[in-house]
Amino acid sequence: MFQLEMLPAAYGDCILITYGAESNPWRVLIDAGTNPTWKNSLREHLGPNAHLDLFVLTHIDADHVAGAIPFLQEGTDITIDDVWFNGWKHLPKNLLSAKQGEIFSTLIVQRDLRWNAAFDGKALAITDAPLPVKTLEGGMRLTLLSPTQKKLGLLARQWKKEIERHGLTPGSHRRFRQFLARHPTTSTNVPRLAAMKFRSDTSKPNGSSIALLAEYADDEVSVLLAGDAHAPVLTHSIGRLLAERGEARLRLDAFKVSHHGSRGNTNAKLLDQLDCPRYLISCNGDVHKLPDNETIGRIIHLGGSKPELIFNYHCERTKAWSDKVLKRRYGYSATYGDEGHYQIRLA
Repeated sequence: MFQLEMLPAAYGDCILITYGAESNPWRVLIDAGTNPTWKNSLREHLGPNAHLDLFVLTHIDADHVAGAIPFLQEGTDITIDDVWFNGWKHLPKNLLSAKQGEIFSTLIVQRDLRWNAAFDGKALAITDAPLPVKTLEGGMRLTLLSPTQKKLGLLARQWKKEIERHGLTPGSHRRFRQFLARHPTTSTNVPRLAAMKFRSDTSKPNGSSIALLAEYADDEVSVLLAGDAHAPVLTHSIGRLLAERGEARLRLDAFKVSHHGSRGNTNAKLLDQLDCPRYLISCNGDVHKLPDNETIGRIIHLGGSKPELIFNYHCERTKAWSDKVLKRRYGYSATYGDEGHYQIRLA
């Protein structure tokens, strides 16, 4: 059994994976969404006295980390075997991170949780050495695809600059800045959207995002969990993986699309590396007005024969793709969750 759930997390990510025997499964949580996610959905889905074999916090953007703070503060009945997270102590030169990253780090220490234990307490990062591969209890194999040491260094320098700009002393914190207002296209012309020039995301926090390839049951199940990772890092790592395995394309059962379907995180080169029927997009369209239609167009045009778009929210930014005429014209399907919750069983 392998079950993946996108939990209601507003414009953020909260992914719960359950695998193994139905009677005694293993559970992995990836990110915890926005601040209300814990109270509104995560608490209920985990249940009392729950156990997590692994909790991965991909990076320090508020739509991934904010819900993790009340989770660790209030969910003291929940046990966790290991937490994978690159905190300030893992950044080059030990430079400070963001406010919520600092708070989350403090809570890990206060609760005496194992922190990056699978990596001997060191940073989760890829180098020129073979891609790190960790096998969890129950047999799920996780291959680290992002971030690089360079991306972690860029994140460190950004936060140091912000701290100094605000005149703060070491140990002080700053508020997250809101993104500038965005004006996404409403076009549903798939060939035109797919042909639009790709401009890669340059956000330092997104560049530091952990991305994982999860494989289970002798590779019968394979899911790419991209966090908010940058496309060039993913394509480089997947290229290395394909070369190691002697394969032309990476077979997947599902791809949790990077950065909620932002136009700067999924390019043609990445899609060309994948053999994937399902594309999962977690976002309700609030705040940053994601997903971008350019990404949806690229997926439909380049993401294989009859790709299935899976949105956990039916919202202003996703409802256009439910149109029957568009589905017939471009040969794709679209599935929607129930108010932010979507559950899929892959084995």
